[in-house]
Amino acid sequence: LMPRVMTVDDDPEVVEVIRLALSDTCEVVDARDGMQAIERLVRYQPDILIIDVMIPKMNGFQLCQSLRSNRAFTRLPIIMC
Repeated sequence: LMPRVMTVDDDPEVVEVIRLALSDTCEVVDARDGMQAIERLVRYQPDILIIDVMIPKMNGFQLCQSLRSNRAFTRLPIIMC
């Protein structure tokens, strides 16, 4: 079973670079903004998030704060870019 990585970035080129770098060893899914990330988190249940700070609808810091306030995601590793 491969680790699941979720990228949250509105730049398709960045998303593609991350996907190419990780796709051999990880299952990668992406979200284009903070709201979409929250919707997909429950269904996808990633092992780690890679979040861009400047994303639409909810910036990366707001997304991180929202996740940390939810007990289901307090221990989810997050990389902020």
